[in-house]
Amino acid sequence: LSKNANQPKQYEALLSDLKGDRKKIVLRTAESLIIIDVDTIVRCNSEGNYTTFYLSDDRKIVTSKTLKEYEQSLSGTYFIRCHRSHIINLNFVDRLDRNDRGIIVMKDGTEIPLSRSFREKFLELLEKMA
Repeated sequence: LSKNANQPKQYEALLSDLKGDRKKIVLRTAESLIIIDVDTIVRCNSEGNYTTFYLSDDRKIVTSKTLKEYEQSLSGTYFIRCHRSHIINLNFVDRLDRNDRGIIVMKDGTEIPLSRSFREKFLELLEKMA
């Protein structure tokens, strides 16, 4: 057997490890590819064609993909789009202030607007979590 014969098996084993209990996502920045655990993402904020990821370890990662491109990768977990520019991790929500349309206050004190079009779905998810 050649030295490269084991590479497909190693690759499959690595993929299986990466897909284990903790879901991972690869963020492509101008400088590198960063592999992070999805559950460390506090929130994502869109600014045009860029998305900024705010992580629980206070890191900020800016990528050149739109929020819509990441929305699918994060679906099925505790993430919800609450505004056209914001996806949040429900595990990091502190409270919902019901002034005006509603402001979601994250555990780090960040205030995120809750738009009317996402309000009903957000409230439903909060009820399910309670």
